[in-house]
Parts: sequence; C-alpha cells; structure tokens
Amino acid sequence: MTSTPDPSAIPPSTAPGPAPQNDPAAPGLRERKKIETRRRIRHAALDLAMEHGLEQLTVEMIADKVDLSRRTFFNYFATKEDALVTDSAGLGDRIRPLLDARPTGEPVLHSLRVILTENDLFQLTGANRARARARQQLVWEHPLLLARQLAADAQATRELAGVIAERMGLDPVTDLRPMVLASAVSSNFRVAVRHWARNEDTVLSELVAEAFDALRAELEPPPAT
Repeated sequence: MTSTPDPSAIPPSTAPGPAPQNDPAAPGLRERKKIETRRRIRHAALDLAMEHGLEQLTVEMIADKVDLSRRTFFNYFATKEDALVTDSAGLGDRIRPLLDARPTGEPVLHSLRVILTENDLFQLTGANRARARARQQLVWEHPLLLARQLAADAQATRELAGVIAERMGLDPVTDLRPMVLASAVSSNFRVAVRHWARNEDTVLSELVAEAFDALRAELEPPPAT
C-alpha cells in the first residue's frame, strides 16, 4: 500500500480564474470568493492532517492557517472531517451540460462512461491530482472520514440521479431507473478511485473505463445454448 505523500510534495492548486464576462451561468464575484475560501480551507485541512495527524488536527489550527475565524470555518463546514473528504458538491451541475451534449437516444450508462473517461476527471471534479490521491489515502485510513465520505458520495449520487432523470424524462420519485443508474455509476467511480489512490502507476480514466466494462459484461445476456 502506498504511504501518504509528504504534504510538501503536493503542489498547490491555482485559484479559479475570472469568470467569462459573456457567460450568464458563470458565478459572480461573491460566489467566486466563497468557492476560493472553501478551497483554501480544504487545502489547509489536508496539509495539516498529513503533517500532524487527524487526531491532533483542530478547527482552530485550520482557521489560523487560512487566517479565518472559527465562525467563518463553520459557515463552510460543520466539522473538520467534512473539510477533509472529497468535495462532490456541484458535480451534477458539471455533468449536466456534458450529458446534454451527448447524442439523443444514446443509452445513459454509455453516455456517462464517455463523459467520465474522455474528460479530464480532475478538472471535472475540481481536484488536484496529487491532493486527490493524498485525500483518498487519508480517508481510507480513518473510519470516521470514510463514513463522512460515503455520506458525501450519497448526496452526489442523488444529484446525479436527478440529472439522469432529466435526461431520460423520468420522475425520480416514482421511477427506480435514475437512482439505479446513478448508484451504479457512483459505485464504479468509487472503486476506480480507490484502486487509483493505492497504485501510483495507474491512470484513473483507464480504471473508470475498466469498471464500466466489467459492469456491462456482467449485464449482457448469457450466450444462447
């Protein structure tokens, strides 16, 4: 198993650039500042957890590192653990336009396979490669973080189910298919990310494709006898 990377070896992510002036969907200045503050808190939490250990990490340490008050920290995260898990918030909104751009009538599972294997997954999720690997390793080393991560993943799955329901013209409250598909995609992605985090010589997009292919192979009807 790969050891947790030295925090000094993890390059900092660049701050979000200015929103395009001609994009009505782009966040305004206030929202961009909130996104940047959330990113800074998450980076500080990860760096400090890797340096001092999860047990020694406190909200005060995180807030001090980013020059914020504890009250401001709690405006963004309920606990220190919430600042350490993978941030899946807004993933559905990033998936929606990519799914809308796929050919009409294309099976949704295939569309999502293409989206998740042919796009930059780190750009899609707003993550830094080195930080994403370190964060995953930290999560899997601590049951409390893993529980928080699974809760965050469940919320992301519900958001994805809503996007799938829109694409298929279904009501996710009365029809099982959107949640079934979203759960399958989320599970595939989680397994691929876990394997990627543990093996430095792997490529995440290739593992995601392999996970989708394994699912499809098992769902194909058996050969006629």
